[in-house]
Amino acid sequence: MTKLIASFALVVIIALGLNAQGTKRWASARERGLRGKVHILVSSCSDMGGNYETRYTYEFDRSGKLMKIASPTPKKFDCIVSIPVSHKVAKRNDKGEIEEVSSFIEGSLVSKEKYEYEHDAIGNWVKQATLLMRTYEMDGGDWKIGEWKPVGRCTRIIEYYP
Repeated sequence: MTKLIASFALVVIIALGLNAQGTKRWASARERGLRGKVHILVSSCSDMGGNYETRYTYEFDRSGKLMKIASPTPKKFDCIVSIPVSHKVAKRNDKGEIEEVSSFIEGSLVSKEKYEYEHDAIGNWVKQATLLMRTYEMDGGDWKIGEWKPVGRCTRIIEYYP
């Protein structure tokens, strides 16, 4: 399950970059929801145990145009089995950041994710905690239906232009 959560967080981050692919360009700092004159953004996400870390570095010019992305080399898998999961943003905060997402398999709600943020002085988030609520119980598990549990965290180190 933690791999699924880490993968979902990675998908959200990648989706922001793919947002501008229809125009054959990378999304700018502003299009990525960043405030201020961001020079370098280092984003690191993992599960609560620090496993499955993904780390991306983005470099922007003074106008906010994305100039360079450094990303991890993906692991090679012999077989990938996936279940078609759809996600719906259920709630955003006053900054436009996603606060809650509902996940569905074949139209049935299977889980909800909630995001809690800490922001820097400019207003960009620098810490994000991911909490998960399941709509099912697993045999032998101690996770009750409707209970929120922390499952992931992301940190961002942001360097600004003077």
